[in-house]
Formats: sequence, C-alpha cells, structure tokens
Amino acid sequence: MALKMIVCDASSLILLSKAGLASPLTDAFKVVVPEHVYRECVSDYSLRHFPDALAIQQWAQDKVIEIKKVQSVKKIDYLHKLGPGEKEAIELCMELPGSILLTDDGDAVRAARYLRVPFIISPVVAVDLFKLGKISFERAKQAIEKLSIIGRYVPNIIADALIMLQAAAERERK
Repeated sequence: MALKMIVCDASSLILLSKAGLASPLTDAFKVVVPEHVYRECVSDYSLRHFPDALAIQQWAQDKVIEIKKVQSVKKIDYLHKLGPGEKEAIELCMELPGSILLTDDGDAVRAARYLRVPFIISPVVAVDLFKLGKISFERAKQAIEKLSIIGRYVPNIIADALIMLQAAAERERK
C-alpha cells in the first residue's frame, strides 16, 4: 500500500493522541499539520496545561509530523463558518494531491463533502490502523471506546466504527 498523506486539524490530532493512536498513525502515514493547527495545539496555555501539547511539539521537533504552510489562501465561501485551523486543513488538503483530511469537526466534514475533499474521522482511523496491522483488535476497540468518551460523536458514529472493526476482524480470521 502506498503511503498516504493525512492532513490533520487540531481536535483530531489531540483526540488521537489521547486515544493512544498518534504513534501508529505516524508510523502508517505521512502526517501533515497546517501552521495554524500547530499553533493551536502548542499555544503557551496548552503547553502549560495539557501533556498532549508537549507530545505534539516533540513530534514536530523530531519530524514525526510535518508542519506546512498553506500556499494560497482561497476565498471559498463555504469555508467562512469554519475555524481557522479547520479552514487551513481543508485548504492544505486541496493543495496536496492524494492527501486525506483527518477531522472530527462536523462543519469541516460537511465542507469536505461539499468540496469533494477526501476525509476520515478518528474512530475510522482506529479501524484502518487495525486493518493495516499497526494495532491489535483490542487496542483499536479500546481506542474507539475512549474516543466515544473524550470526543463529541453521535452514538451511531461509534457504533459504525465498532461494527467496521468487528467485520474487519472476522475477515482477517477467514
């Protein structure tokens, strides 16, 4: 499988870190973070209060994640209601051929659909990491369950991810 490029927004990067999936994600994919998203994640306040911010800062220093500047700010009307990090993530994804947007923000998901930007959400990342053999079934299940607690997902998103995980495990057993 060719290495895919994932463009993350802040909430997804933080959620995957909390769920213990950041390292497997960066092992499986090239992870790119827009400048604004990086600044959101490692603000002075975040660095003082959240261990995830320190981890994200270290990943950038170690070149585990790449911080990238959006080349041309597009005036896309549909993006006006997004936060600056989500907007930059979508714009960067549009600039990088073959990249996939990783977002858990409902408005960003709707914008990605409208703009035909390929996207993925964190619970599905757990399933894909299992399918790729990067994590065990149990670890994927635990990550999805943790995401159900720390994320803002409607119950059917978590249920769908658990069903996809179970189906992938059953296919693997055959």
